[in-house]
Amino acid sequence: MAGIKEIAFAYSNEEGEPYGLSTAAIYAELAKPLAQQAMKLVHLPVRPEGETELYELWRASLST
Repeated sequence: MAGIKEIAFAYSNEEGEPYGLSTAAIYAELAKPLAQQAMKLVHLPVRPEGETELYELWRASLST
């Protein structure tokens, strides 16, 4: 959705794991069906009153 086509990183999950810096456990958790995930996900919409809707701003930026 963000249009990211390439990511560069300096260290792998395997290299970071001994230091508690691996994201492998998070990916495994997110791969489970939502009802089976131990991690709580909460949708907290932010829509300041009087402000233009974020998706409308995004759509307008595409046409410029």
